[in-house]
Amino acid sequence: MRSEHRKEYHKNTLKIVIITSALIIALAILSIYSLSINNFEVSFQEAWGAVKNRLSGYIPQRETDYLGWMIDQVVIEVDAPRTIAAILVGTILAISGAVMQTVTRNPLAEPYTIGISSAALFGVSIALLYGVALLPGQAGMGLNAFLFAMIPAMAIVSISSFKKLSPNMMILVGIGMMYMFSAMTTFMKFNASEEDLQEIYMWSLGTLTETNWGELVPMLAGALLVLVGFMFLAKDLNVLMAGDKVCQSLGVNPVKTRIICFG
Repeated sequence: MRSEHRKEYHKNTLKIVIITSALIIALAILSIYSLSINNFEVSFQEAWGAVKNRLSGYIPQRETDYLGWMIDQVVIEVDAPRTIAAILVGTILAISGAVMQTVTRNPLAEPYTIGISSAALFGVSIALLYGVALLPGQAGMGLNAFLFAMIPAMAIVSISSFKKLSPNMMILVGIGMMYMFSAMTTFMKFNASEEDLQEIYMWSLGTLTETNWGELVPMLAGALLVLVGFMFLAKDLNVLMAGDKVCQSLGVNPVKTRIICFG
């Protein structure tokens, strides 16, 4: 019986490795292909050539190879940071989404149904319209978004700890907070200027158009923090799926785990 389980385990592991490897290869190909999609007509071969040149240390000079220099600037300096940022953001969102559904034990859990997105946008709106932020500029809006996003997250953790909410009730509490923050944001936008409305709208959609190489450093740090952090919490998250009583019996604090994960 044990040998059969071991064979099944190795079979599933091999399947995961094959699928993961195939997806990584597909991601690499699509990433290079995305570098050729822009207003400046660049083919897939030219985009790949620009990447190979940079990897080999060769940078075309404007005076001797203007076309090669232009392609290098468009592909490497403009498009490449956006592509890498998209991969990092996708990694963070995928991991965070899986953890959020595990913490709430509900497949419907996501930033909108929990109220996190609406609260974050409310924080950004306050910073944009009234200048209420701990830091100036984009950093202040980002910090506001994080701090206000923690309000519904901590509310759900607190209520679920004292009232022993079911997974469905957690979602209902989150939806209620979503409507509350959305209503307050809509009220603030009523007297906002066209420029502020446009910036709030862009924040609600999300964009990578202004991403540059310098901004990739904190994004990479965030992705590594999320990835490594949840790798250490993987066992606790698996136990959390079995319910709070099972967690406590196995020495795992469900409230502490939820707070760390939401944070």
